Amino acid sequence: MGSKDFPEKMAQKRVDFLALQGEDTLAIIEIKSVDDVLPFDELRRLEDYKNALKASTKKKIVCVLIYGGKSGIDPDSWARYENSPDFIILQWKDIFVKNKDYYEHYRAVLENHIKHPNFQLKAQEIVNTKNMLSKNSVYRSVEDRKLGLGPQDLNNPVE
Repeated sequence: MGSKDFPEKMAQKRVDFLALQGEDTLAIIEIKSVDDVLPFDELRRLEDYKNALKASTKKKIVCVLIYGGKSGIDPDSWARYENSPDFIILQWKDIFVKNKDYYEHYRAVLENHIKHPNFQLKAQEIVNTKNMLSKNSVYRSVEDRKLGLGPQDLNNPVE
């Protein structure tokens, strides 16, 4: 989707990424360098992309901005975008921390720390997967369902 699908609306525009977020939502993703100071025109450009696509689709459009944390934008304008349900503003450092936290539990396996609790959780996950594959079914009995799923890799909801 973009200039190929809507040439008259997107002829002079270039987005970094255009992604599907479920069936009904498009995400326009703009990525800025970690060292750059974010000027106001970057937010306006992202909003212009949204408006151009909105005129051509019935899908909801969310704008995602990833930047380094430095902004040259006045506080009132910044608050308008930051509080908008159509904008998600993320800093590189927050993305790093969230991903580091998510993958940290694999460290014990990668570094072969077999006595570490995370190693044991992964070992149990492998046993559960092996049992499921050996049954050739994902069906769980009433008793198994009462026990729950146990620890899951994804503890943080995806925003």
